[in-house]
Amino acid sequence: MKYEHFYYKNNEFFYIDQPIRILKVFWKVHMAKVFCLNNQKKFVIDLNAISEYPIKEISISLGLLKGGK
Repeated sequence: MKYEHFYYKNNEFFYIDQPIRILKVFWKVHMAKVFCLNNQKKFVIDLNAISEYPIKEISISLGLLKGGK
């Protein structure tokens, strides 16, 4: 997907398996400000982490890898 040409306003995308809405794209740093529809929070993520479909692969949290609970 070529990000310079995609229409992101009012479309639902996914950050891993969380549904998000893209609020603003920062093209120079390749980041986007998004709104998570599950927990109603705003945060900034890399554009490469955004997909059109949820990612349902099995993963391990970073907390578990470094010995956290």
